[in-house]
Amino acid sequence: MSSFFSSNPSYVAQFQSLDRLLDQQQLFWRSNPFPEGRIDWQSQNPQLSRALLELDDQLLAQLAADSNQLAQWLSQWLPWAPELLAICQLPLAEKQPLQLSPFLATGIPGRKWQQISQFTAALNNPKQQVTADASAIVDWCCGKGHLSRAIASHFKQPVNGLEYNQQLCEKGNCLSKKHQLPVKIHQQDVLQDSVVKYLKRDNLPVVSSVPVGSTPSPSHPSHIVALHACGDLHTQLIQQSVACEINKITFSPCCYHLIKSDNYQPLSKLAKKSSLLLSRDDLKLAVLETVTAPTRVDRQRRQLNQWRLAFDALQRQQRGIDQYLPVPSLSPKLLANGFTSFCQHLSQLKQLPLDDKIDYQHWLEVGQNKFGQIERLELVRRLFRRPLELWLVLDRCLYLEQNGYHVSLSIFCYKALTPRNILISAAR
Repeated sequence: MSSFFSSNPSYVAQFQSLDRLLDQQQLFWRSNPFPEGRIDWQSQNPQLSRALLELDDQLLAQLAADSNQLAQWLSQWLPWAPELLAICQLPLAEKQPLQLSPFLATGIPGRKWQQISQFTAALNNPKQQVTADASAIVDWCCGKGHLSRAIASHFKQPVNGLEYNQQLCEKGNCLSKKHQLPVKIHQQDVLQDSVVKYLKRDNLPVVSSVPVGSTPSPSHPSHIVALHACGDLHTQLIQQSVACEINKITFSPCCYHLIKSDNYQPLSKLAKKSSLLLSRDDLKLAVLETVTAPTRVDRQRRQLNQWRLAFDALQRQQRGIDQYLPVPSLSPKLLANGFTSFCQHLSQLKQLPLDDKIDYQHWLEVGQNKFGQIERLELVRRLFRRPLELWLVLDRCLYLEQNGYHVSLSIFCYKALTPRNILISAAR
């Protein structure tokens, strides 16, 4: 790659500003109040702690739902909070109208189809548009190929999807045949080096059953796309695209914590110089926001956490050891038989005998009160979710720029549709 290629000054400055604040304020985002109900910074910030714990339910809900309001409220004690959030502002991707058949959405959950439509619309603008140059698009980790078919339908371009699960490949190819679209899904583990056969010149498989009037099969992929490729999967996308000199890359990253290594491995030169060492647990913070969860699911999640905290308080008393006892992930089905049955299930799981005369209602109230405290203390850590995610995203952008790509960063939809709405677009 050309040695004179320099990174976008705004992305460099943005990364450096984020890196500085994340480094300086580690105490606030590395401290997790679950399950103790207290947090490391409380002794140093008693006024903030008191204000959080005294929040009424209505204001708590408002602050949890609105990051800008949260930053302004926290600025009374943490003056840097608005600056932290301001650094994370991204423009909405430019879009042009789509021409998609409503039949393509059949069998796809409504929210997922909206995400696919918004992502495809972001490709349909003068800066990002798929070009009609007889070069196929590769859809990385495509599942059943819903995005592949949307792109093929609108742009009249062949698409090769790559998917590890053979059953998803078969179902996706049946759907492509049903809709008569030039989409072929190939069974491929994208983490294996063999994936390059779909990326290198003259090696791309022919897309069969191409309808009359559509673009012919390609000899070289000019554009790789991915919607919500997780962790190592989208890191591999970036590195293989650079190695194979792919012309365009457009993807939305997700689940940064799904990596093989115990700690995050930075990609760009700037990130490698950072003093931040991020563990898998740190990376989970970037994807904790779930504004899209249905009310029923959110209610079950809250109840499970309350009961887990109640059992934790109970087991400490029963064992005479004031120490958290880890329990595995629990199914919401355990809620159906009541709190007493829930505790008995966990006690058997952890081989912990329980007394016969336990006041379960008392411990349930202890868990509910503790959950309320944690929700309030967690507000400070919540403020860092997007900044940490953007730090990771900017690392990817800077790496691509180091390797000769012009990169643009935007959001392809609003957070109400999905919190994982960041779009990275790169062109050689």
